[in-house]
Amino acid sequence: MATALCWAGNLAVTLSFERLVAGVGLAGTFGLYAALSAGAALYVRGAMVETKQRTLAEIERLLAPPLPARAAPSPAPRAAPPPAAAADNHA
Repeated sequence: MATALCWAGNLAVTLSFERLVAGVGLAGTFGLYAALSAGAALYVRGAMVETKQRTLAEIERLLAPPLPARAAPSPAPRAAPPPAAAADNHA
């Protein structure tokens, strides 16, 4: 996987280099590549967890997907009030 990504990155640089030099100059081209590299480094630093001095079980726990949140139990339905007694209205 890493090799394929490396080759894809090299292909992107190879295909874009001449157009970028023609459009923004040599300094702009290398500045753009530097900015992309810095952004990628910041992403990796934020997205990767530190594994130094940790056991395999600790690393697995860190990388495990979070458990789905449990839904709160719904309240018990209210009992219907008893029907009103039919009033006998005998006049």
